[in-house]
Amino acid sequence: MPTVLALAVGMAMPAVQAAINSDASVVGTESQWWNTYKVTLTNNGNQPVELRDASIAFDTNLSLSTPSWSAQGISYPSMSFSSNAQGSVFSNRLTLSFDQGSWVKTQLLPGASIDLTLGVSGVLELSLLQSTIALETDGEVEPGEPEISLELASPVQGAEFIEGQTVAIVANVTATNTTVKTVTFLVDGEQIALLEQAPFQASWTAAGEGAHSIKAIVEDASGLLKEQAVRITVKAEEIDPPVEPEVPVAPVIELTNPRNGQSVFLGKVTTLAANATDENNDLTAVEFLVNGESIGRVTQAPYQLA
Repeated sequence: MPTVLALAVGMAMPAVQAAINSDASVVGTESQWWNTYKVTLTNNGNQPVELRDASIAFDTNLSLSTPSWSAQGISYPSMSFSSNAQGSVFSNRLTLSFDQGSWVKTQLLPGASIDLTLGVSGVLELSLLQSTIALETDGEVEPGEPEISLELASPVQGAEFIEGQTVAIVANVTATNTTVKTVTFLVDGEQIALLEQAPFQASWTAAGEGAHSIKAIVEDASGLLKEQAVRITVKAEEIDPPVEPEVPVAPVIELTNPRNGQSVFLGKVTTLAANATDENNDLTAVEFLVNGESIGRVTQAPYQLA
């Protein structure tokens, strides 16, 4: 059975039901042809009232069209309205529905109000409206204590980052019997982001070698707070040392035959020989010259030429 909250001012109601009060008045000067009326519903209790799938029901002496809706702190609902004749009165019902999502605000908080504006061809009997108006909800009149849960999903405790690296900060938030007002992210106590709706995520460029604190704080519409923090480590950027260019080293060569000052005979074959080494191991050839003229090249040891 749906819960019914009676709204009429001055009725002898139980304390719980008396949390919601109503006020109905004409806007401007009342005439016999066309009038505008405003009905205000106020939560005078100390607990929020859940409006998801709720209905506002009341009787009037005239048929009505869908009223205009205005409310602070509540997401705009989809509305279904009916005004059906039942004997000498019209039975009116305004049914509310809301989108899904943690960012959708569906609760009438303590002290908050809803304004319904009715345009009517004729004169409404306000006493009939106020004596019959009621708010019907699917839940209990007292929805329970507000609860919020917070999980700092990123970064994880003990994570390490390099200076200049982007750190993704992500919080998962769940609200029960309340709505999320803000989620605040802080690094080392300094605020870096303030978010009012999901997704609750931000980024920070890692700076400053050493340990850092990442904290998320969630606040609900009633002022309830919850926080979670993790510690991370930022390391200095590793820079590779410059590569020293290789300095070329000249090969070492020794002419072993003929020896300096040695005599040779005309027409007799003389073998030319040399010992050659190179520190860089890039020796490609030994070239022999007689009187400045090349007579041959040897590309591997033994370096000899006849």
